[in-house]
Amino acid sequence: MKHIKPICAVLATISFVLSLTACSGQDVIIAGIDQNQVPLSFNDSSGNLSGFEIDLATEAAKRAGLTVTFKHINWNNKAKEIQAGNVNSLWGKLTLNDTEKSDMLFTNEYFLNKQIILVLKDSIIKSSGDLQNKSLGALTGSQAASSLKDSDITAKLNGGQITFFDDYDTQFLALDSGQIDAVAMDQTMANYYINEHTIKYKVLPNVLSQEKFVIGFRRNDSKLRNLIQNSLDSMAADGSTERLSTKWFNENLTINK
Repeated sequence: MKHIKPICAVLATISFVLSLTACSGQDVIIAGIDQNQVPLSFNDSSGNLSGFEIDLATEAAKRAGLTVTFKHINWNNKAKEIQAGNVNSLWGKLTLNDTEKSDMLFTNEYFLNKQIILVLKDSIIKSSGDLQNKSLGALTGSQAASSLKDSDITAKLNGGQITFFDDYDTQFLALDSGQIDAVAMDQTMANYYINEHTIKYKVLPNVLSQEKFVIGFRRNDSKLRNLIQNSLDSMAADGSTERLSTKWFNENLTINK
């Protein structure tokens, strides 16, 4: 009986250490996402969380021997969310420019997203040079809209103005009905929409801008960052990330280093 107390003390210590490990985020990924980033992370028609980043994080966690929980956050406040410890990683439209402005660790660049121009497949528009006196739409506040500000395309448009839309569905309805002649948007969304709909579209060869995505982590989570980086390297090596990209975008947009 005299050995019971020391044994209990040891067990209590082990339990305490394990609880600290869990709280440190080393065996649980709390992935901060924006559920409005179709098709990276969103709720599908059945209300289930879906998307490229969801599949990527799930597989990366599995290979690292971790569990993952997804938490929707205000993406504009992503740096504050991770610094406050509300999440321990960020998965989505996170670029090196974002991470350079905040105190966090990040993976190698793993995904290339471009801002492109989309038209109906039978359109006479073959390149951005054909947009003279045409009408062009873009999503309000989107990266594509910002990229247009740095191009000479806007001045060529009918009236020199871009038509802005609050959501992709309304934007595509305007394109399909001929209200506008072209739309500027993310390549990820363009490819996904093309795959999901019967109306035929084509992407113009001109690229407005491009960005490379990374995954962000808290400054003190180097172990977690390295575990996920190892998973990403493994997935790139066996073609898993390419297969996920093809599933969602019908082409490989991933970066293998």
